[in-house]
Amino acid sequence: MNRIFCVVLLFLFMGTMQPTTAIQTVHISVKQPHIPHIRFEQDSLKADRTGLLQWYFNGLALEEANKPHFVPTQPGIYWVVAYDSSLSCSSQSDALHILVTGQTAPLQGFNSRVSFQPIASMLSIHLHNAADAPIQIRIADLSGRILYYKQHLFSIGDNLLEIPIPEQITGVCLIEISQKNIRVNHRILMKR
Repeated sequence: MNRIFCVVLLFLFMGTMQPTTAIQTVHISVKQPHIPHIRFEQDSLKADRTGLLQWYFNGLALEEANKPHFVPTQPGIYWVVAYDSSLSCSSQSDALHILVTGQTAPLQGFNSRVSFQPIASMLSIHLHNAADAPIQIRIADLSGRILYYKQHLFSIGDNLLEIPIPEQITGVCLIEISQKNIRVNHRILMKR
């Protein structure tokens, strides 16, 4: 009888024990910096905010690139991250795909002229070559998509290269002509 009495008492005692849980609501306020926006002016990328910034190129942080403006030197994808003062919160800008244009060296080795013939769908490159070295020609649209890339051997003197352009390619295109360390860029409208 004592054994049954002990089991019943133990059961009654265990049944009355219920875990108590206190629920508290905790409000957390995060002061996230506003999302920076980038604009391209002349040769610089400019963020619309100051403070703690870090510029990135193709996924890598650029060393000592933490000012509101940055001059891109290579084609690729750039963005900026803004941090709050404690470096605990950040906001990232949209990425910009930059196609760097411009002449990287004085025009010494060759002179070039580019024209588009809409009826024949032909791009004509008139080139005066002064050096015995291959010349690379690259055509890209404004989004950076390469439409044509080829290395050519031209004789010294005046040359003409005609490149057929498919009819679906329209709008502004960038033509880069390079030889050794000389690079010349042309911008042309493919309009039919």
